[in-house]
Amino acid sequence: MKGWIVIHKIKSLYDNGNGLTERKIAKQLGLSRNTVSKYLHMPESEIVHQLDELARTKKLDAYIVLILFSRSKPIRTCQPSKSCGS
Repeated sequence: MKGWIVIHKIKSLYDNGNGLTERKIAKQLGLSRNTVSKYLHMPESEIVHQLDELARTKKLDAYIVLILFSRSKPIRTCQPSKSCGS
């Protein structure tokens, strides 16, 4: 989901059909043409609803510290007593 800044850029570049085409907007912003089309044709109320859903809590939020800590440890690929092939 894109933030308000990207959505405003899309809408301002399109300028109600008087500006750039959807393909040119997608290329300029580095987005999918489908994404550009989706936000051009989506009513503002629906965009607000989708952006609000990003802030919802998720089941794994309670474990974020544990997840990040476990990913920061180096992963051993071989046993300490054996050669690791280096």
